[in-house]
Amino acid sequence: MAPTIRSVSKRNDSPRAFQALQNLDVDNLAECTEEEIRAVMLCLARISLISPLDQSSECTQTSRMVFQILPSREIVNSIVGLLSIDFHALEVDIKTEQMLRYFLYYYSVLIQSLSNSYALEFERSDQTSKLRLFLSELLTLMAQSEEIRPETTYKSCELLYQEIYFDEVADVLCVALAEH
Repeated sequence: MAPTIRSVSKRNDSPRAFQALQNLDVDNLAECTEEEIRAVMLCLARISLISPLDQSSECTQTSRMVFQILPSREIVNSIVGLLSIDFHALEVDIKTEQMLRYFLYYYSVLIQSLSNSYALEFERSDQTSKLRLFLSELLTLMAQSEEIRPETTYKSCELLYQEIYFDEVADVLCVALAEH
């Protein structure tokens, strides 16, 4: 079943976390619930892990305070794992895969043979493998969208059609776009 706007909008994203992030109001961020802060968690992880260009004591202190908020959040470990991926090697693999798909229609260097469905593999995988699985699915969808033949049967993307993976897939997509 494809996610609908209605099912995805069940998330209760509070403007409080967005406003606190925009203003770097660390005290207000610390008071946010797990549900409120989920939508900005990726930004917070990046803020705390990446060295700021501004080396002022105020900026360093804010970064430390954000870092102190994160350990109490359950999702942080998977986000830190995503941010720790070797993106240069991944980019090389993606370009290779795109060329191979162009010539051989489908051969994946991003993922090896799967013993389970994409969704189950995604659920069981480490962060690097999750990103590779998602990018492989995305490349397949992109290739399918370029084919304009009515007799073609299209493969659906399991990861995009199951609401349970929405947050993780969104994290993977955001990290991939930010590192591009």
